[in-house]
Amino acid sequence: MKKILREPLIKSKNYERRAPKLDFGCSASADNSGGCATPKVQFWHPTRLNQSFLSIILPVMIIILAFFSIPSQSETTSPVKSTAVKKTDSTTADIRYTFLKDCKETIKNDNAAYSEQACPDLGDYKVSISKQDPQFFNIILKQGAQTATSDFTVVSNEKPIKEGKAIEWHLHNNVPKYLIFRLSWGTDDEPFKMREYLVVNLVTTSEICALATIDIKNNRDANEKARNLLGKEFKNIQSCPEKIQIF
Repeated sequence: MKKILREPLIKSKNYERRAPKLDFGCSASADNSGGCATPKVQFWHPTRLNQSFLSIILPVMIIILAFFSIPSQSETTSPVKSTAVKKTDSTTADIRYTFLKDCKETIKNDNAAYSEQACPDLGDYKVSISKQDPQFFNIILKQGAQTATSDFTVVSNEKPIKEGKAIEWHLHNNVPKYLIFRLSWGTDDEPFKMREYLVVNLVTTSEICALATIDIKNNRDANEKARNLLGKEFKNIQSCPEKIQIF
C-alpha cells in the first residue's frame, strides 16, 4: 500500500508555499527497461494573499492604532482632590479630617481620667477635644468669640462611650456645616458591651448637635448612608432637631 505523507507548510510574508512533492511514478522520460530515469518533481505554485482582504483589513488596523495613540480624558485632566466629594444632588462639599492622634494634651493634672487636647486648626477654626472617662467626650470648635460644643450624652444616655479615631468635617464655602464621628456605647443591661455607631451632626455657631445615629453592624453601607443623608434629607437643615433619627 502506498503511503501519502503530509508535506510541511512553508510560510512567507506575502504568500505561502508548500515544499516540493516527490512523485516516484514514471515520467515521460522513462527508460526502456521499464524503470524510471528520474523521479517526477511537482511544485505547488505560490499563492498571493487576497488583495481584497488587504484592502479591508489595513484601513481597520490604521483606525485602531490611531484610536489607542490618543490619550484618554482622565489622563489629560488633573485629578480631583481627595477631600472633594460630589453628592448625588450635584452639590459639592469639602471634606476634611481631624485625626485624634494629632491632638496634644494642654493641661497637667493628677486626674488621669480628664483630658483637654488641642488639635490642628480647621482653616480659620480652632479645634479641641475634652473627655472624662468613661462617659464624656466633647468636640469643641472656636472662631473668634464663637464656640460650638458637642454633647454626645444625648445619644449615649450617659453610658460609657468610646471615641473613634477621626472627625469628618463637611465644609461649605470654608464654613463647617456638618461632622460625622464614630462612637461606641453599650446598653443599660450591658453598658460595657459596646456597639459602634456613626453620629451625624449639625454644626452651628453655638452648638454641635446630633441629627442621626447609624448602627454600623446593621448598616453595611453606613459611611455612604451618612453622607447621603447630608446631601439629601439634611441638606437644608439650619437648626438642631427635637428628635434624633435612628438607623
